Amino acid sequence: MIGLLMVLGAAGALWVRSADIVTASGSPPAIPVEPVAPIDAASVPTGGTVRLTNWRCDGGSVGSAFATSAGLITAAHVVADTAGVELETGSLAPVAHLADDGVDAAVLVGDGTAPWYPIRTTVPEKGEAMAIVGYPAGGPKRVLTGQVIGTGNGAAFQQQAERVLLLSMSASEGFSGGPVLDADGRVVAVVIGVETNTGVTIAVPLADLGPMLAGVGAPQPAATC
Repeated sequence: MIGLLMVLGAAGALWVRSADIVTASGSPPAIPVEPVAPIDAASVPTGGTVRLTNWRCDGGSVGSAFATSAGLITAAHVVADTAGVELETGSLAPVAHLADDGVDAAVLVGDGTAPWYPIRTTVPEKGEAMAIVGYPAGGPKRVLTGQVIGTGNGAAFQQQAERVLLLSMSASEGFSGGPVLDADGRVVAVVIGVETNTGVTIAVPLADLGPMLAGVGAPQPAATC
């Protein structure tokens, strides 16, 4: 059965075909998984998440990004076709490099005002409590909490990532590029979209983005309008 992955991009809702969600073993995940103690949304650190505007030749649109020691991280589709990326502080944030092999992640050069999230280099287990932070519809910053459903093959969602993280909370447009945080406030993944049949949020684990975090990746020159 074919579903839809809604890519929650700064350029609007981009729709691509996707297979139904599968776990790493190839069987459909149970939704919901066993109940776990949720993260208290009020305790989630949000200062490291920033709103950005992607100015393209045909106008501007809003997405999310988050600060780490490796730079300001977002989803690559959030800054696609950019002529310039502007932070809510008014500073420009040039695209430093994209993840290799077309994986939906990018590193920007931030202005250093947002506190860094520590990076977790292991993929969370099924059932682990998680939170996501972003700017739905470009509005105020919001936190959603839930848990890990499992992992899936990126190709099943027409994504170049070998593995994607599947989360029980349902993100909306504007969350793309935002962080997935564990109960200790460590960032484990970057949000890239939602599977429309189930409302499951899809994210790329930072554990699989080692070269990008180390400064390796393809450049993205700014568009000339």
